[in-house]
Amino acid sequence: MQDNLLLDELFPTIVGRAYCPFWFDIKDEYLKHINKKYVFNEKGYCFDGFYKDTKLKKLNNWITKKVNEFAALHKFKSNFKPFESWCINYVQGSYQPYHIHPGAYISTNFFLSADLEDAATIFKSPYQDQQNVLKLPPHLALDEKYKNRLTDELCSYKPMEGMLYIFRSFVEHGTGEKNSNYPRIIFSYNYALDKKNKRT
Repeated sequence: MQDNLLLDELFPTIVGRAYCPFWFDIKDEYLKHINKKYVFNEKGYCFDGFYKDTKLKKLNNWITKKVNEFAALHKFKSNFKPFESWCINYVQGSYQPYHIHPGAYISTNFFLSADLEDAATIFKSPYQDQQNVLKLPPHLALDEKYKNRLTDELCSYKPMEGMLYIFRSFVEHGTGEKNSNYPRIIFSYNYALDKKNKRT
């Protein structure tokens, strides 16, 4: 064998993406319904069970279908069903610190309304170096231009209306500060095993 160093890329961090093909057909109706039925707190949160709302059934069914496609690609033997959900209508200057979704297996973010140039959603690698092997000063520690695909710790996605993101619930994620005047409204759902509906 030749004296070459070979790299095997193992244990990937997966983020699923899917664009809702009918979103702009239902967008106005859904936003009108949400604004009429639900009450948001001063920080823009509403923790009602959106996944149970029959008026949102078409979108909810599509999201769950995509979650189970995500699960099937992982060869999980069970289907998944939502067990909690919330909606965030971001106020100007608000943001999301890095966080996980304890108690869930799969989580989602769906953009109901967003400015493509507003703050991105950022996913953080669960694998963190314990020493500063890149010799970066603290203010550059997360600057991706000093890294490559082997050392990247962050991945960002622009906020696109109608886009769904699916990820394992242990993956840290957050957003930068909202700086657009255009509404930024998302659904976030948590999924657990559907013990009554196993995949064959």
